[in-house]
Amino acid sequence: MSSSAATQQVMPSIADILFDATVTPEDAEAKLTTFGAKQLRTECYLRQLRIVKKGSDCNDHKVGYVALLMQQKRVFTEMQRLGVEDGPSKIPVAAGIKRRTRHCMIRLLNVMFSETFAGRVHEIDGKPTRAELDSNQTHASSSFWTGFHDAYLSDQAEFGKLNSTLPLFAKCNPAIIVPHDAAKLRDMWKDVSSRYNTEINISTS
Repeated sequence: MSSSAATQQVMPSIADILFDATVTPEDAEAKLTTFGAKQLRTECYLRQLRIVKKGSDCNDHKVGYVALLMQQKRVFTEMQRLGVEDGPSKIPVAAGIKRRTRHCMIRLLNVMFSETFAGRVHEIDGKPTRAELDSNQTHASSSFWTGFHDAYLSDQAEFGKLNSTLPLFAKCNPAIIVPHDAAKLRDMWKDVSSRYNTEINISTS
């Protein structure tokens, strides 16, 4: 009885499993399956991972929750391999904050200039408001940014390609998905487009 209680006390949390560099992805998956579905689902919600409740992509079950969390584990492992600082282990997950890495902007541009979104850039300044984005009150079909968010988090191969041989981008890997929310993606786009417009104005003045 006492030894069982002691074992429970030292049992790592889900966050410990995901963001401990000494825990391999294989071990992490095995350890995650020891948690109940409710615990795993709560962790997915805290990390703003995309739970699909219906249809062929439904992942609203224990196996699905483990798969979603393992995506974060693999991202963290890859970040560690590449020596990326300020990885997910330092992110205050409950507050929904995700730190931008060198990979994020390249991935964002890949999605923005894809066939799906390049022709919809004129929709960027329309609804929803930031408050709606933050509270997830909009439906994906009615919002450019919620649809963009879904695409950014998807595993489409084209979004993970690095279409440059410049040394400047040698350490960038847009295949790494940091799960920013829709509002963060919109702010990132405003930042890069503002910088671009500034440079254009300077070069033409």
